[in-house]
Amino acid sequence: MFRVCYSKITKLWVVKEFRANHNHCMATDMQKHFLRSHRKISAAELEQAKLLKKAGMKTSEIWNLFVHQNGGWDKVGCTKKDLYNSLAAGRKGVDDLDANTTLTFLQSKLDIDPEFFYAYMVDEESRLTHLFWADGASRFDYELFRDSLAFDSTYKTNRCQMPLVVLVGSNNHGMTCVFEFALIQNETAETYTWVLQNFLECMKDKLPETILTDGFRSMNKAIEDLMPSVVHRTCSWHILNNAIKHVHEEGFVGELRNLIKRYISNLLVTLIYGASG
Repeated sequence: MFRVCYSKITKLWVVKEFRANHNHCMATDMQKHFLRSHRKISAAELEQAKLLKKAGMKTSEIWNLFVHQNGGWDKVGCTKKDLYNSLAAGRKGVDDLDANTTLTFLQSKLDIDPEFFYAYMVDEESRLTHLFWADGASRFDYELFRDSLAFDSTYKTNRCQMPLVVLVGSNNHGMTCVFEFALIQNETAETYTWVLQNFLECMKDKLPETILTDGFRSMNKAIEDLMPSVVHRTCSWHILNNAIKHVHEEGFVGELRNLIKRYISNLLVTLIYGASG
């Protein structure tokens, strides 16, 4: 430990006290590059790594190149883990190359499908943040089968780590039909409002009869603002999952599952036989 002070007379920093004893051994020359203060990937090397990654090289191969390039692993300036983390952080979002390729592809879809619809949003740095699209077949299906609309945004394992929002319904054969897709940067009420605004524009402002969601608050807020007259219900699968996580009373989840099944069964009987009678 040492103590320094600034001399106003000499205008220099002066060591006033020094203690040689230390609470741990000092890092050797062979160990100091492991210290966080000594680990840094230069901007040039990071850009080089990104280009090599786009060219198809694995991160481990890029690391080996840097080792040979710098004359040893201790002279790279960072650890292999640092390189992995830096490249992973750069993948959170859509880069310019991916964005331009995607938008060009979506624009080309209009040549073969005049009813194809897409919309996107960029931030203040012109980076792609939200993307919405639906083809002509999906728009036609919605015209026929907009009785029920299910809102799902649970899929988040894409390379850009962006939530994928899917709006689906059910046709007259009980089969799932997809109405639209959207890749979004976050899950705020403003973002879901943007998704629903584009959905309504795409579907010519025709509202569904009912809408099912996972009960996410920001999603609920967007629905309340843009679809106040639509019947909104929480998906039974998400209700049961929440019960499993938060209610630990023995037998409760089983009773809740049976109650939901009985309710749905009675509802179907009423709709089928009540309507025919």
